[in-house]
Formats: sequence, C-alpha cells, structure tokens
Amino acid sequence: MEFLEKLVVVQSADNLSFLIYILITSFILLIPYAGLVNAASLLSYIFNKLGNKKNNELYLRFSRDLITIAAYKKGFMFTLGIVPLLSIGFSYTQLFHQIDSPVITYLFLSIILFIAGIFLLFLYKYSFRLDNLLKETGVKESSNSSEVNSFIKRNFNLINKTALWGIILFYVSTFILMGCIEFSITTIFYHSNVGFFSTLFSVPSLTKYLSFLTLAVSILSITVLFYFNRIIDITDVVSNEYKSFVNKFALTIGIISVIVLPVFIIANILVIPYFALTGTSYSITAIILLLLFLVTHYFYAMIKESNLKYITHVFSLVIIVSVLFVINDQASFGTSSKKQILVLSQEYDKMMVAIKEKSGTAPAINGQEIFEGRCSACHRFDRKLVGPAYKDVLPKYEGKQGELVSFIMNPVKMNPNFPPMPNQSLKQKEAEAIADYIMKTYKTK
Repeated sequence: MEFLEKLVVVQSADNLSFLIYILITSFILLIPYAGLVNAASLLSYIFNKLGNKKNNELYLRFSRDLITIAAYKKGFMFTLGIVPLLSIGFSYTQLFHQIDSPVITYLFLSIILFIAGIFLLFLYKYSFRLDNLLKETGVKESSNSSEVNSFIKRNFNLINKTALWGIILFYVSTFILMGCIEFSITTIFYHSNVGFFSTLFSVPSLTKYLSFLTLAVSILSITVLFYFNRIIDITDVVSNEYKSFVNKFALTIGIISVIVLPVFIIANILVIPYFALTGTSYSITAIILLLLFLVTHYFYAMIKESNLKYITHVFSLVIIVSVLFVINDQASFGTSSKKQILVLSQEYDKMMVAIKEKSGTAPAINGQEIFEGRCSACHRFDRKLVGPAYKDVLPKYEGKQGELVSFIMNPVKMNPNFPPMPNQSLKQKEAEAIADYIMKTYKTK
C-alpha cells in the first residue's frame, strides 16, 4: 500500500524495539476480545436458529445474552478491537519498511473486514432487542396491521442476515489476521515475499488459528459463567432453570476447550520456524500447559461439586493464558525481526548524519583519529611498513593537497616495491581531514 509508505517515519533502534512492545500490548488487548466475539456471535446465531426452530425460549434468551456479551459496548469495540488493530497495522508498516511484502495490504484488509463484521454484529444485537421488545409488548402476536407485520418480518430477516454476514466477515478477518502473524515471522526474516496464500493455508497458520478458536471458546465459557454468576445477579432476575442451563453449557464447553487447547499449543510450538525459536518459547509454552492443567482441574471441581466458587480463579488463569499466548507469538516475531531492526536503524543513523552535515551541526572530523584507525596499520611517518614512509612520498604533494585527497579516495598502484593501497571507502571530508593531518605532521617526525 503505497500511501502507507508515505507515512513511514525512519526510526532509531530504540524506537523500533519499542514498536515490538506496542505490538505485544495491542495483541494482548485484541486477541481475547476478538476470540470472545468470534465464539459468542457464532453460538448466538446457532442458538437463535435452534430457538426459532424448536420454539425454545431458553435458547432464544441465551442467544440474545450471547450477542449482548459479544457486542457489549461500543467503547469496548474501539478500545479492545479497532484501536489495537490500527496500532498493529501502523507498527507493521514501520517495521516492514523497505521489504517488498503484501503483509500490510492483507493486514489492513483484515482491519476493514473486522470493522464491517463488528458493525453488523452490533446491528444484529439491536435488531434482536427490537424483536424481543415487540414480543414483550405483544405487538407480534396481536397486530392485524399489514404494515406492522411487514416491519416485523423485515426485522426478523435483518436479524438472520446481519448475524450470518457479521460472523462470516469476522471469522474471515481473524483468519487473515492469524495468517498475517505467521506470514510476518517468515517475511521479515528472509526480507522477501514467500507467498501469502501458501502461508495462510499452511500447517503453522492453521494450527495457530485453531489454537485461537479453542482459546476463544475457553474465554467465552468463563466470561459467561462470570457474567451470569457475578454480574447479572446484581442487575437482573434470572430464573433458576435458565441459569442452570447456562452454567451447565458453559462448564461443558469450558472443560472441553481447555482439554483440547494443549494439543494445539504443542502443535504450534512444533511448527514454529527454526529461526524464530528461542528458549523463551519453550518456557512460555510449559507455563501455559501448567496453567491449563490447573484450569482443567478447577473446571472439573466445579462440575463435580456443582459449585462455582472457583470462577474468579479460572477467569484470572484464562486471561493469563491468553496473554502468554500472545507473548509467545510476538517473541517469535521479535527474534525474526532483529535483522530488519538493524537495517532500519542504520538507515536512521545515516539520515541523522546527513541532517547534521546539512545543518552544519555535524561533529568535526578528526584526521588524526581516522589516521590511527585506518592508516596506521600500514603507514608510518619516518619508516617503511606495509607502505612507504610518509617522509619519502609526501614532499611531492606540497602545494598539491587536492591530488593527495584524490589519491586517498581512489588509490592506484604507484610504487612497484609496495602492494597497492586498498580503497578505504572514505568520504570527501574524511579524506581531506586525513590529508591535512599527515601533511602537517610528517615534517615534525
């Protein structure tokens, strides 16, 4: 995306490293939220279909509550969804500067689909609320007006369409996002395009996406339990039958997800590219597996004892697992991006030197320092070394210092008794500083 390249600001090494931390923070906010919306919206759609088909009010109520959780507030959508995604997009734009890769294009496609999907899910939520309001007021059952009936029918169709398309767009968005994460690790290491679609449907990308979806179900299950047993009790009166149904369902999908998730976590670590692997990756994976074992134990205890006293423990552990899940991925990206950060930081250093030279604030070039660092290995003022003594060759450059500067910058073989002087790749001002120093010094030696 060429217009994004125009927004790139050349960064120092410290700022580029800071971008990695911005990526980690953004993904820590985004992944749990996106996972929750993914799982809750799909289950809401399924229970809505089942509720209408079987005329089951429990299913319909649960469907409405699930989409309420998924599209909780617009502030959550911006803070936990759109803002982190944009931060990731612009951080990638900076880090992938000078790399010919479509990762930025597909990442911003993911952002557009994400925004469109979440908009449709909010529309689904409000349409569902309107449908419920019509039921509660009795309009749906008693109205004889064709106009009202037409409105009710259109609203019902809107519920189904917005739910379906919102879910499709959101799932495609997160699938592309997971592919971009995997693609970025390989691309930034090799500095070339390795094929986005081959990466998107590769084993590592699919494994990562399945890990994300399974984690999403875990997050949803504990969020539902927390919502219905720690929050909704204060603000709403929920029938025991409905509450029992919700708790049983959430506990069931919760324990299944935390049993399956370690399989994908282990598979994910096994397919990480060798150049992105570090000891940190194995350590974090081990911690995640340990925490998931504890979560499984708590889920089992709550099911067996029919007591939800461990909800807070499980909620905290699942959030920690999701944070570690992100850190593990971004640790791999950080390892792969070291070479790119070095390249970009060198570009920054060159730019700063050029700015200082242009403004006249560049540090003075010291001819003696350059001589001692470059020339003294082969030359002495008063005796032969690898090259001739300066006292023997410099007299011919008296009054011709420009010729000496030209020779220093583009040396040619002059004396058959000595090897040719290698080109030191010096800049004009550096060559002038050396010439000035040795011309002033050789007479005193």
